[in-house]
Amino acid sequence: MRRRDLVLLAAGAIAASPAAWAQGRGSPFRVAVLGSVAATNPVSLNELAWLREGLETEGWAEGRDFLLDAAYADGDYGRFPALLGELLGRRPGAITVGTIAGAKAAQAASRTVPIVMLGLNDPVRTGLVASLASPGGNVTGLATQNEDLQLKLFGLMQEALPRARTVAAILNPENPSNPSMLSAVARAAAAAGLSLDAVAIPSPAAADGALRAIADKRPDVVFVLPDVALAGLLGRIVQAATAMGAPTIGTFLELPEMGGLLAYGFMRRDTVRRAASFLRRLAEGAVAADLPVEQPTAFRLIVSVRAAAGLGLAIPPSVLARADEVIE
Repeated sequence: MRRRDLVLLAAGAIAASPAAWAQGRGSPFRVAVLGSVAATNPVSLNELAWLREGLETEGWAEGRDFLLDAAYADGDYGRFPALLGELLGRRPGAITVGTIAGAKAAQAASRTVPIVMLGLNDPVRTGLVASLASPGGNVTGLATQNEDLQLKLFGLMQEALPRARTVAAILNPENPSNPSMLSAVARAAAAAGLSLDAVAIPSPAAADGALRAIADKRPDVVFVLPDVALAGLLGRIVQAATAMGAPTIGTFLELPEMGGLLAYGFMRRDTVRRAASFLRRLAEGAVAADLPVEQPTAFRLIVSVRAAAGLGLAIPPSVLARADEVIE
């Protein structure tokens, strides 16, 4: 290879590097992070840390190549428009969202700034994208498969707790995907001859009253539907359920470590980290409408024998044998 070609190749490599891109743009790529729960909540802290990890894995350095500009709704989704006004006023290159409500608010605020989902339920049915393969509009990123996981989780619940007859299903009615998931779980419960009570927690302020209502009914199991705001309340939910002698299950993989009985779902850390690749491509000139939405393909079953023992329960060997992790 001639010397001139080597020089051109080296120049091309430099131009493609994150540092060179940032210098060419004149400033780091600003990522507006629209958080749904409090800034100090583990859900928010983890989300920000995982996003940072993902961007650094892409070869970017914070401060040089990217800036994370976060604003938090503290569980009050009505605050999204005002928070977005502040974030958009600082001219971000993209917005990340962790809830459907946040994504819809971001769409209403801007149809041009790219919006990257950090793992949202059913973005096609909720109208965020036209299809997973061709999103259209300005929304792309990561979806979940939580719609299908609910029935799988319900089946695992029946196998792990064969004597359970009453179920309290907690949902966030502000999450557009939760009512349809609840309907699917209710149909499964009816087919199995189980009694299901739906308990709505639309905001953190409503949690105490809802948990007291559950305690009054003394269900055999507490089933938590997937929602970021509910994820922020998991500690309180598990504590209340344990106090009434009921096991807690859900798709949140951190649930068994917090005292819950069983969880079946995907690694949210991997999903949030993967969102960094979307941000990099958008920064390099890709169009959100043309970036296919991705879904997780790996799922884990985690069971807590410790929680079961504390509740006087025994997990069947058939469930333990399939578990990816057992907490003793």
